[in-house]
Amino acid sequence: MMALKTDYKDYIPPSGGRKYKITANSDGSSSVEDITQYQQVGDTWGAEDINQVNKLVNGAVYPNLLDNSDYKIAQAGYNGAHGSTGYLCDRWSKYIVTGSMTDDGMLLTPSGAGAWIIQYKLLTDTGLSEGDTVTLTVRVNGTVYSGSATLQIKSAAVDADSMVDTDDIRAAAFIPAGNTDQIAVYIVIKQTCTLTWTKLEKGSVATPYVPKGYGAELAECMRYYQKSEDDLYAVPYGGKSYIVHEFGVPMRVAPTVTLGYSPESREDQTASIYGFTVKFSGSSGLLDSWTASADL
Repeated sequence: MMALKTDYKDYIPPSGGRKYKITANSDGSSSVEDITQYQQVGDTWGAEDINQVNKLVNGAVYPNLLDNSDYKIAQAGYNGAHGSTGYLCDRWSKYIVTGSMTDDGMLLTPSGAGAWIIQYKLLTDTGLSEGDTVTLTVRVNGTVYSGSATLQIKSAAVDADSMVDTDDIRAAAFIPAGNTDQIAVYIVIKQTCTLTWTKLEKGSVATPYVPKGYGAELAECMRYYQKSEDDLYAVPYGGKSYIVHEFGVPMRVAPTVTLGYSPESREDQTASIYGFTVKFSGSSGLLDSWTASADL
């Protein structure tokens, strides 16, 4: 793509006006040449410049501020739990709705009125603040819907102004009154439908949805939740034994680590954003599972 010129100026002709030279051609036609000595000359603006600007405008994409926006990460399994909270999939907690992944996206089935999914993020992670204009876009049952609103503090999700409202869903973004350092994206599931993706962005214009990719989405989700893949065995030292595990991705804060079964007595455990350590009273130890949660 060419670099756009940046020295455009309005032309200023001399006080006597513009001058043209007319030349007779051999075929009987005439050519007209502008021979004015302009007092100010800038870059010319032509079709190529217009095409380049239009390409930039048409291709403008603003960052999606949501995690797991296409619902493909489910470390605890779809409809699993992160601690005591039910989750549709990573980063999306849920209420009286179940989901299953299909070729078209997340098939959602509510079991009663008032079913919803919701995602919370820290405002500092999004660059947003109260009073900003945000745009929410969803693809539901193959159709894309968008809406914009001013980000406001609301005491309850049901009080948030609708940004998208269809026969299938109602979606809104707001700041919870009880956690004013966060933003929530709240989607009411009115009836069985398929959500392919959801996008939240700053500003009043909906720009194209571009998937971040599985690896990037997984890394974002692992800042909030991680779980074991295999058994962990302790290493003996000084009559005790220890497991020192490093997280695949540093977590956003020191997580709550829940340990599974071990045949040896556990004396102590500590955790940081980088991993956790477990001390056993005997010379051997084993963990068959663990979870680490730093969810909001």
